[in-house]
Amino acid sequence: MQDILDLVEISDEKGVKLPKFVADSYDALPPTSGFGIIGDTIMSLMDEVSKLREEIKTLRDMRLSENSSMEDNVSIKETLLEIQLELTAMRKSTSNVSRSKKEETCEL
Repeated sequence: MQDILDLVEISDEKGVKLPKFVADSYDALPPTSGFGIIGDTIMSLMDEVSKLREEIKTLRDMRLSENSSMEDNVSIKETLLEIQLELTAMRKSTSNVSRSKKEETCEL
């Protein structure tokens, strides 16, 4: 063990960079290293994060759909208001025409 520490110390003094070894996944680490439990925990956390992302995406899509429905409702309400205004205007013009005809009839 001491020779490994000496090797690291000498390489640090000389500015030599030692290679770093990386595992592809936590399952690839040897079981004696103690990473088995940590790896399982990390994997379950990653699964949980993935599920949460899916839930957030679903909620976001639902919200966008609701916003679209609300915009449609506003558009429908605006159209109905325009129709009501046009009907009111038509009724007024119809009543004016009726009055004019009655006045003409009365004058004759």
